[in-house]
Amino acid sequence: MDQAGRLAQGKHFLSRALLKRFEEPVARGTGRPQLLIAVVDVDTGRSHLKGKDGCGRYEELVKFDQDVAETHWGELENRLHPVYEALADGSLLSHPELVATVRDLVALHWARNPEMRLRSDATLGVVAARQRAEMIAQEPDKLAKLFYEQHGIHAAGREALEMAVRAAQEPMHEVVRSGQWFSVRVHHFYERARELLVNRELLLVRAGEGEFVLGDAPVVLTGPSDTNSPDVAIAAATDVRMPIDPRWMVILGDRPGTVTYSLDEVLDANSTQVGKARRHTYMRPGSPWNALIIEAIARVAANPLAPDPRRS
Repeated sequence: MDQAGRLAQGKHFLSRALLKRFEEPVARGTGRPQLLIAVVDVDTGRSHLKGKDGCGRYEELVKFDQDVAETHWGELENRLHPVYEALADGSLLSHPELVATVRDLVALHWARNPEMRLRSDATLGVVAARQRAEMIAQEPDKLAKLFYEQHGIHAAGREALEMAVRAAQEPMHEVVRSGQWFSVRVHHFYERARELLVNRELLLVRAGEGEFVLGDAPVVLTGPSDTNSPDVAIAAATDVRMPIDPRWMVILGDRPGTVTYSLDEVLDANSTQVGKARRHTYMRPGSPWNALIIEAIARVAANPLAPDPRRS
């Protein structure tokens, strides 16, 4: 099997350097403490501990290995250490090259993510449906002939023509189902996001009280971005947000600087991470806020329409 067709199992969609910010030593039994992350299932509210190498993985994400995708991922991992050093000493905003790395961090987590695969596949589904309608309207005789070749009987009505088109589109749908389509599109989405975010200002958000959680779809778009088109969504967003540490979130928007969030603002940001998460959220195991966060997740899992009593 050639390079493009090599099956790639269990690809990370969250940077290990990012996950490392949410891990800490946890004593288990009589052995040495292990570096672990608190993982919460957003469907059940149940939590467990896991090492970073077992977090943020999805078997079906980039199912067919692409050298380009893996090169971007590895190269970004190597550039993150200076970002976190500058974040700690307060100099991040004075280093344009590090600000650019933060933009790339957000762009790649937006592009290489299970949510993006769903949106990408859905977009192709819309295109396929439009193509079917056009072919039925414009080429009914050709489709009738194709149906006869497929089934040995003459086509009777629109349903038969629809069957003929779907059969002709099956190779394309198989490419989507297999993951090959998304494997190719990841590079496009990443470069497109970099292009759209290059002029966005970086606002650093410090948690004055509480801690940020990291969802498995961590990039949040705010503003008029309700669309199936990934490119349109990120271009139309008022700002683009992502937690990068239990104490820090970044916002790419129209103003630079550093702000401090109150506890309510941190909890609101966490609610958005939980609401967008596909399956898991990740937290620092020793955080004193974990019980509150897990309680909120469990309440939503049990009754998604119930109001949050803290807001009433």
